[in-house]
Amino acid sequence: MKKMFALAAVLCLALAGCEYDDAEVKDRLDDLEGRVDALEKTVNSLNINVGNLQSLIDGKLFITAVTENPEGGGVHAFARDV
Repeated sequence: MKKMFALAAVLCLALAGCEYDDAEVKDRLDDLEGRVDALEKTVNSLNINVGNLQSLIDGKLFITAVTENPEGGGVHAFARDV
């Protein structure tokens, strides 16, 4: 019984002296959180665009103007029930 107690005490002391550095795990988690935030913004933008497209198809939304942005893409102005 004394040997078991001594062995348990030695194991507790040995494990208490160990240190775990979780900086890498935290960095990876922060990176994942940033990526998820970017994905959420993209999904929200896509949902808005799909909603606008559905409104165009349903005839509830009309394109009132199209302008070109500096990157060469088009910017559309929408109006409801023109």
